[in-house]
Amino acid sequence: MSEVRAIEVKLLNLNPEKVGEIVEQLLNNQQQYNGLNESNTTEETKRAINKAKINPNLENQEKAEELICQNGADNRLTELFQKIETKIQQGDLHEEEVKSLVDEIQEFISKNNYQRKAYKNKQQETDALIINLLNYKKENDEQQSFLEKYLLPIVIVSGLGVIIRQATSKIKTRGEIRGSTRKIYRQKGTGGARHGHRYAPQFRGGGVAFGPTGKENYSLKVNAKFKEKVFQSLLSEKIYNKAVIVVDKVKLDNYKTKEAEKFLKILPTKAISKTKVLLILTNNEENKQFITRSFRNLPYVNVSDSKSINPNQLLLSNYLVFTHLALTEGDDNAEQALREVREGITFQKEIIEKFFSQNISNALRKKLNAAYQKAQEAEKIIPELEKLAQEY
Repeated sequence: MSEVRAIEVKLLNLNPEKVGEIVEQLLNNQQQYNGLNESNTTEETKRAINKAKINPNLENQEKAEELICQNGADNRLTELFQKIETKIQQGDLHEEEVKSLVDEIQEFISKNNYQRKAYKNKQQETDALIINLLNYKKENDEQQSFLEKYLLPIVIVSGLGVIIRQATSKIKTRGEIRGSTRKIYRQKGTGGARHGHRYAPQFRGGGVAFGPTGKENYSLKVNAKFKEKVFQSLLSEKIYNKAVIVVDKVKLDNYKTKEAEKFLKILPTKAISKTKVLLILTNNEENKQFITRSFRNLPYVNVSDSKSINPNQLLLSNYLVFTHLALTEGDDNAEQALREVREGITFQKEIIEKFFSQNISNALRKKLNAAYQKAQEAEKIIPELEKLAQEY
């Protein structure tokens, strides 16, 4: 038994009423210090205080003090939450105020164990509040769709990794340096370290160990199913923006660049001229080779085979021009192609719904709402396209 405990037991035995008064005074001071009153004190804390007053031993006193301190920490965190939420709603925050509020939260967490525990009990809410503060008024003015911002970068980076980041650096290893490979001195008996020839990496003028070889592959792996879903989502985005044109076939009087330019001008969309166009053909197309040559000299037109389209091409094109054969190739009919587009829209909506269930900033939530509405509108267009496909 400790000396303090022994003295307390002795005092308790001598004058229990006096000890009760002292404990009551200590607990009252503790409540006042932590800002507790009748309205903001929990039932558990009240029970512990009453128990300590009735039976003022060290165990009951410590339990009551611990609950008072924890109750006070919880209340202070709630007040801090209310203060920050009020300021966010008023919309008068500046960058310095945001920084000071975030610092205030961090200072609160690091002050003592009771406040750390209060933070752990409300960690998810606190972290969400910090994210809201840090994202306050940082919304991009340009309206980017959910697809462009969150799904496409993964696929685009994987595709451009090989093209943009080329492995041009190359060193010479010890085996590639021209010179004698004679051992510089015998293995034993010299007292020195063991060495091979003088072009080893540890010598000046020697080869380089573990340097770039010029064979590095910087491409990223993307699952085939994920790539397919992104492709379908991107195609649905183009349909919604009325940037997809389907023609029966490419009719040119002569296979010349001027004729190719005339063909683009007679298409229903006037804005197509001089904008980036992706013309999608099929191997079974009549005179495909000559059509490709006709469009080759137009810098704003790319011609692609229907089986080799990639998301990069779709993203970099303002309009897609399909021939009827290209649209239906690889499927039994055009209805199947449209079903795949519908699947892409559904996939996009599912991912947005998953984001909604997480703690995200108001700015991101607003963008996701816009993307979700866009996907719903695109979904409404599909039945009309299916009717057109049936007519074909």
